[in-house]
Amino acid sequence: MMQNIILFGTGDRGKKIFQFLQEVGADILFWIDSDPDKWNIRLFDLPVYQPGTVRKYKESVICISAVDAKKEMYHTLLGYGIPKERIVGFSEMIIRCGKEVFKSDIAQESGNGFRQNILFDCMNGLGLGGVEAWSMQLAEELLKYGRSTFLVVPQNAKAPDHRLETQILPVKAERNQAFSARNIKGIAESLEKKLPCTVITSCVNDFFLAACILKEWHPKQVKILSVVHQGIPAAYKEQADMQQYVDRYIGVSEDIRQGICEQGIETDRVLHMTCPVACADRLERTYTEDAASPIRIGYAGRLEVIQKRLDLLPGLLLELDRRKVDYQLEIAGMGAYVDTLLECIKDTGAEKRVHLCGMIERNQMSCFWRRQDICINLSDYEGRSISVMEAMANGAVPVVTKTSGVREDIADGESGYLIEIGDYARMADVICELEKKRFLLKDMGEKAFESISEKCHMKDHIEFWNQVLKERSEERFSRNA
Repeated sequence: MMQNIILFGTGDRGKKIFQFLQEVGADILFWIDSDPDKWNIRLFDLPVYQPGTVRKYKESVICISAVDAKKEMYHTLLGYGIPKERIVGFSEMIIRCGKEVFKSDIAQESGNGFRQNILFDCMNGLGLGGVEAWSMQLAEELLKYGRSTFLVVPQNAKAPDHRLETQILPVKAERNQAFSARNIKGIAESLEKKLPCTVITSCVNDFFLAACILKEWHPKQVKILSVVHQGIPAAYKEQADMQQYVDRYIGVSEDIRQGICEQGIETDRVLHMTCPVACADRLERTYTEDAASPIRIGYAGRLEVIQKRLDLLPGLLLELDRRKVDYQLEIAGMGAYVDTLLECIKDTGAEKRVHLCGMIERNQMSCFWRRQDICINLSDYEGRSISVMEAMANGAVPVVTKTSGVREDIADGESGYLIEIGDYARMADVICELEKKRFLLKDMGEKAFESISEKCHMKDHIEFWNQVLKERSEERFSRNA
């Protein structure tokens, strides 16, 4: 077991790696942190020192827990004379320790012959989020082509669709115990039973790290395809740290593909895909063109502050009221912010205009969007919002923040409107204009539909994935090949 470890960074990720290392019996010496206010305190009964302390510990292993500041922290340690081979990141530390500690459980060669299993990361459960909906949809379609597909979920997760019930692979992991040794070990043991396999990941989480550990022991039987759904620089940096394990990166938007490549990953290893959404051959719907009726606005997604920024919605409602916009807003989804949101809506006096629909089944979302004139999204970041794409596929005019992928689908001022992140006052201006000039709704809604309908066919998506799944892992992409 790895000994004499120093942890650089006392934040949330630092605490996560500390707990993991304690679980596997590693020897941790102390913490270092760049914040002077933390020097000489104790954290989990270990002292916290200034970074320069490591000059006397050049034989130790130093684990950097941060993602955003990793490069800066790495060069700081090199400046103190620490050999680069003794500096490891958060994920690499877990993989190294897991490879050694879990060896007795997963080192033996195993497998089910020549049939390749395809294992999807569904460790957030099987709710109605965009990633989960895409995973279930693609898994079901691949089954029709005779491919063996499984949705990997935490224990006790339920299948929302009887057609996929037999394809659920529950693993010994708890969602509230992220990056624990128990979780990662349990996932790795379950994945091993499905060798040889291709794992399709959605972010650097327990599933991803378990797959990397498995690939260390079975390099010829494990292929990792990393589908990057988050359009933020921190996600690109974290993905780049894992490139020695990943056979292909697939960004859900061109913005994401470019962001990954900018991290130094070879461009021929990074692909770009467009997720399919249900889209009729022709758009058949009506719009609220009668000025005597309220214009209809819809939002669908998680009711959360982080990323989704539902805390900005009350401000938007006040701005609409100040502009005397006649509207009705329907909100589909659930989340931790729902109770606070209800109180805020009441405080703004908009409770008669706003209706919370709760969770709506995916097969009913087309009906939801066809009765909306406008789709709104207030997010700080997205990968490429499935919800917005579904809205456009049903002719709702998107009025959304400038997150990843929106420029691929929306021509600003023609098939929708792109708003600076956080600028709900500008969003209110645009909605006010559409409410006054309702003749724009039909034209813009049809253009939104056309933009999506030409690129979101499942047939094209399946052809893309069948091609990717046929590829053999190149030796230079595998750490142990």
